[in-house]
Amino acid sequence: MSLQFNVNKSLMGDVTVQGGVIIDTTQSPTASILIDHDVGEAVQSDPNTNSYSPAPIPSGGSGRNIIIQKTPYSGLPDGLFYAYDNDKWVNAKSGSIYSLVYLVSGSSSSYEQEFKLFDSSNNLIATAPYGSIKSNTSIQCSSLCENGGPTESIGLLKYVYLGSSTGVVNFNYSSLVGNCRFIVRYDGSDVITVTGSGVAQFTKSSSNKFAEVWVTSLTEAAKWEFNLGCPGGTPSPITPPIGRVTFNATLTTYGLTLTGGVNIPIVCTYEGDPNIKTCSITSEGIMGIYSMRSDGIKRFYDDVNLNTAIKISQLGSSFTEYTLYDYGGRIANLFELFVSQYDISSTDPTESYESFTYGADKYNAGVPFNVFVQLNDNPSLTLVHYYVLNLTGGGSISSYEGPISAPTLPANTSTKKHIPVASFDSSINTLLQLWEGPILLR
Repeated sequence: MSLQFNVNKSLMGDVTVQGGVIIDTTQSPTASILIDHDVGEAVQSDPNTNSYSPAPIPSGGSGRNIIIQKTPYSGLPDGLFYAYDNDKWVNAKSGSIYSLVYLVSGSSSSYEQEFKLFDSSNNLIATAPYGSIKSNTSIQCSSLCENGGPTESIGLLKYVYLGSSTGVVNFNYSSLVGNCRFIVRYDGSDVITVTGSGVAQFTKSSSNKFAEVWVTSLTEAAKWEFNLGCPGGTPSPITPPIGRVTFNATLTTYGLTLTGGVNIPIVCTYEGDPNIKTCSITSEGIMGIYSMRSDGIKRFYDDVNLNTAIKISQLGSSFTEYTLYDYGGRIANLFELFVSQYDISSTDPTESYESFTYGADKYNAGVPFNVFVQLNDNPSLTLVHYYVLNLTGGGSISSYEGPISAPTLPANTSTKKHIPVASFDSSINTLLQLWEGPILLR
């Protein structure tokens, strides 16, 4: 058996694999297995006919992804899910067929958060409770939340998990640079509205578990932090895991129809990196623009001058908008057409943005200008990327799974062989593509 694959790393830190061919020498006659190639995609013999290869498929590594282990049931999703937003992932193999969400939802007075796996018809396949992974949309009570850069007038939102206990909730807030407004909303009402720095409190009298904290910058530059305590000063009832973690999602009633009633866990692995990515900015009209860092899947902010930020927003079903703004308004933007709302490339802010009138007037004496944004080369996690070959009793290949990413390569068994195709060392930001010589399966 021999194999050849092309492996690449994206600027976001994810590894993708161009399919290859495995020749199984244990079968008679020898069988060729095309890994991630459709039939007919070989190089054309006619020199006047263009040949093509399929798009690489992901193996993961940016730290943002969730990987679902394969099950014996074809109706259940598996493989890698790309992060689409702070609380949503989409299946890399199936496009819009499956999606994952992990978000705070419900009415303004009664929120919940849990992990949910849906199909394209919004049928709920499986769930896992709050705290299974570290959320990007919420924090636990008595946890420090800090941020920088300007916000738009609506403000930045963080949900805070308070648990079901009641009692006095203390709120410590600080405008570290500039001046900010903080609003704490609970049970549908604004219970705290303050600016600057200080201490405030409210009394939690119901069992609803989440509060909202909204922060808005009131000055050109902004950096802030807050800590919303637990009711009565008690510890947070939930401590989510940090870093890479594997958890089980439980099939719903609908999910059980996909397995014929067999109740098995959906085994999920969250890569669990802090999601800090960086991009660089240059401009014809703004002097001294610099590097930005992400504080979420779709927001970057200038962490040096603290006066500009980039927000990525989905508009309807066809466009993504990339906007550079400061605390006073929108400086420049770009509209980009994409195939569907599940186009994960929309998390990359790289492009040329055209200035608004506000930006031209403020930064370039009324003359329109462009802003050029480039996502930096962000290291992948240190992972090995491999395929799993499933063998029959006679040692021949019956099927394959992958590519899969993991910190270490699993051991081979009599029914499974693991073929590494790449390894990434984040300490030196280097992707090593691995070539294997002839391998005979016996």
